[in-house]
Amino acid sequence: MNINDPLVSVIILTWNRKEDTLECIDSIYKQSYKNIEIIVVDNASTDGTPQAIKKTYPEVKLIHLPHNLGCPEGRNVGIVNSSGEILFFLDNDAIIEPHSLNKIVTRITAEEKLGIVQAKIIEDPSKFYVDISDKERYTHLFSGGASAFKKEVFDKVGLYPNDFFGQAEESDLALRALEYGYNILYFPQAIIFHKASHEQRNRKKIIKRQFFNDIRVAWKYYPIHIALLQTIGKTIIYIYDSLKNNNLFFVFDCVILINVIVQSLRKRTPVSKKTLLKRKQLKSNIRDR
Repeated sequence: MNINDPLVSVIILTWNRKEDTLECIDSIYKQSYKNIEIIVVDNASTDGTPQAIKKTYPEVKLIHLPHNLGCPEGRNVGIVNSSGEILFFLDNDAIIEPHSLNKIVTRITAEEKLGIVQAKIIEDPSKFYVDISDKERYTHLFSGGASAFKKEVFDKVGLYPNDFFGQAEESDLALRALEYGYNILYFPQAIIFHKASHEQRNRKKIIKRQFFNDIRVAWKYYPIHIALLQTIGKTIIYIYDSLKNNNLFFVFDCVILINVIVQSLRKRTPVSKKTLLKRKQLKSNIRDR
């Protein structure tokens, strides 16, 4: 380890999935980059995950929360308890390729305004192959469970939104990062292998959170006319999807929507036209590929 290597805080958010979490931690210790600290934020697991971590990896900084705070607030707990110049977020059901941290550190420190690096996520390792056409590129978004940040980004733009339990929190944070002039880079040289979920996820709940949080982002940051158009469009899609899946609770959700908009207006800090144009261009570049 070079004494000049910046400290990297690897932050893992976990809720149950004990064996996967242990395997994830093991993959971090196998990294060629050694100046790291590992922080595990446990969202009130009930399967013995905290006890297994304490026994197997007593040197890991374990924060066992009394109840599930969700993804954004759980990651915020990891951020405020970290010491690194670079923060790397990894899902507990993921494994990081042995040289990826070293590559990320080299790339993120080479560019002053590069604030966020998004690793390449491989969902099925058995089908992985080297795609020489997959080049690094600037983007408008990142995946929260496979991304690296300069700590200064959070110091300047703030933490993840505290009114999101999950879904779309990356959109909120990415907009603020772009507003402060930071770049977001998709970096396929860093590879994360992500396992398929063993749990039956509640699709209706995920769709509902995505809907409300997309609306929150729009009314907090976009011009009023764009926020209104997005709200109308997303509400129509949400109602259609709800009817298709026999979810008649959308009537109550549309009433709740009014309160979501009011609360978002109270937190309204619109981003500049320059940021909106940059985001639009970055999205267009991805579609053109």
